[in-house]
Amino acid sequence: MEKWFLFENEKVSGPLSTAEVQSRLSNGQASAQCLIWGQPMHSWRPLNSWTAELPKLEEQYKKLHTPPAAPAPSQRVVETSSEAKVNFEEKTSVTATAVKTGTSPQAGNEPLWHYALDGSSKGPLSRADLVRELKPLRNKDEVLVWTNGMKTWTDLYDIGELAQEVGIDRRQNPRAAIRGSVVVRSDGQTLVGQLKTISVGGIRSGNLDIQLAIGQVVDIEIKSEQLAIPIIAKATVQYMTDLGHYGFQFQTINQEAQSCITEFMLKKQEAASNAA
Repeated sequence: MEKWFLFENEKVSGPLSTAEVQSRLSNGQASAQCLIWGQPMHSWRPLNSWTAELPKLEEQYKKLHTPPAAPAPSQRVVETSSEAKVNFEEKTSVTATAVKTGTSPQAGNEPLWHYALDGSSKGPLSRADLVRELKPLRNKDEVLVWTNGMKTWTDLYDIGELAQEVGIDRRQNPRAAIRGSVVVRSDGQTLVGQLKTISVGGIRSGNLDIQLAIGQVVDIEIKSEQLAIPIIAKATVQYMTDLGHYGFQFQTINQEAQSCITEFMLKKQEAASNAA
């Protein structure tokens, strides 16, 4: 479902559904001076402009947030006895139903999973098969996963139990909440978002009014009173949410910046240990 934000009289309200925005517009709660933003819009726009472009925006939103379609079951014909052919057709029917509903015919209502890495995706897979495929990978931190019920692709690291099953030690690869800003430069645009979390491998940002693609390389500048120096790096977009939050993985970062982040992480871990 689309989520929109309204800006009027120096105040932001939202997220709102399309129906809620249309209701505010029709009953006069939102004026002609009101601005609106939401994915996949690149900037705030007047409500009348949004109304005219709504069908196009909704179609773009669906493309951004629709996981890859599961492949259709094989349509090969089994040239055996009529009984064997019937058995094959029954199995194919069950498999097709499972693909449409996101369930596994072997495991009742067990959800099926997809994962994405290096710009390509694979699935549907049972959870056991997913774990089996991800365990040998060296770059697990770069994996995104999706299953029925999830609104967008999600960083594998953020699904605690699954991350543990495939061998990601969240204690050895910690992330920490941090206050600050993120300046993102891409295609001639310079935009500022909120810094949410940081690790030696990347960051998560929020409230970033920009449309980026997974896998896109951008220049970022991280500023926080909790860091000794500003962090400047090139980063790859790893994932996004429908509220404008993005995950970035560092691609190029200098040693001084890495040391600064490591020092911050050690202080956070020490503070957590003392609090415990």
